[in-house]
Amino acid sequence: MKATALTLFFLLTAMVSNAYAQLYTGEMKKLRKDPHYLKGAVPEENGLVVFSAEIPLPSGKSEGQAFDEVRHWIGQYFTRKDTEVLSRKTLDLDSTVCYVQVGINEYMVFMNKALALDRTQFIFSLAVKVLPGKAVVKMSDISYFYEEERDPQRYQAEEWITDKACMNKKGTRLFPMNGKFRIKTIDKWDDIVASLTKALND
Repeated sequence: MKATALTLFFLLTAMVSNAYAQLYTGEMKKLRKDPHYLKGAVPEENGLVVFSAEIPLPSGKSEGQAFDEVRHWIGQYFTRKDTEVLSRKTLDLDSTVCYVQVGINEYMVFMNKALALDRTQFIFSLAVKVLPGKAVVKMSDISYFYEEERDPQRYQAEEWITDKACMNKKGTRLFPMNGKFRIKTIDKWDDIVASLTKALND
């Protein structure tokens, strides 16, 4: 009787995990063809992956005031409940020129369902410099530490999420394995820009 119950438990567990995996794969399959993640979505500078954006400042806001808001935002953004930051380190800080750079290591989660967790450590540098009328933000030095508890693999963004590494020859879809890294990295960048823009314009 116990053996039968145990067998049933493992069977149900496998069915649930498989159902979630199929759902996850279906969602990823759609996203891998989404133009937002295709050609040119991962920018490169001199062979290195560098995301960058300019955020306009509200009229009348000084550079010093905006820089104080940037520093406050960094403290708030990387302690949100929906993120799991493993480490955060200030790499460079110069208030005289309104520049700050931080190094971040956090979990990037691809799937987190019952009995099915797929995630990677996401390591990157985020730099913000406030200039007259705008803030320039950059995300670079991107790498991943995947399958840390099973079969550890380290990937650099330049070899893993670029157009050349991640897309088919026609540029119409992303490869399944590294495509999910590219999608989540772009989503993270979009969220950073949107969140900082809101902080500077509230």
